[in-house]
Amino acid sequence: SSGINAEYGETEKHDYQIHAKDSLRAICIEKSEVSRKCTDLENLLTTARIEVSHFKSLHDGSQGELLKAQDEIRKKTTELEAKEAEHKKATETADTEHAAAMATVNSSLEELKKNNAELLEQRLALEKQLDDIAISHEKQIETLQSSVEALKLDLSTAEDKKKELRQ
Repeated sequence: SSGINAEYGETEKHDYQIHAKDSLRAICIEKSEVSRKCTDLENLLTTARIEVSHFKSLHDGSQGELLKAQDEIRKKTTELEAKEAEHKKATETADTEHAAAMATVNSSLEELKKNNAELLEQRLALEKQLDDIAISHEKQIETLQSSVEALKLDLSTAEDKKKELRQ
């Protein structure tokens, strides 16, 4: 009985040792897995930190570029507003000058119309005077022709008298 116990105890001890070794091996494998996973996580964390640093650098650079772009837009907007104000002023000046020029042209046109009307009146008056003078000359010519005819008649009568007297 003591041999069986000893044998049974030895087998149990041996099984226990194999089981303990298997458990230790599993624990070691698990510890190795955990250690490898920790190393992988540390590597991932380092990579993530590098990427975060890189993206932060990109973000900071983008912010700088954005600020430069905003300054450039403000500058261009200010220039555009100045040019727009200059254009508006030039347009207002041109409109004022155009209005003044049109007023001068309209005034000159009215003056020309008035002068044209006066010249037309003067022309009509001169044409009437010429017509009156022509009528007067016609009457004078008729009067002179009548006088010439009368003188010719007188002369003819005088010559007839002269011939009678000579005879």
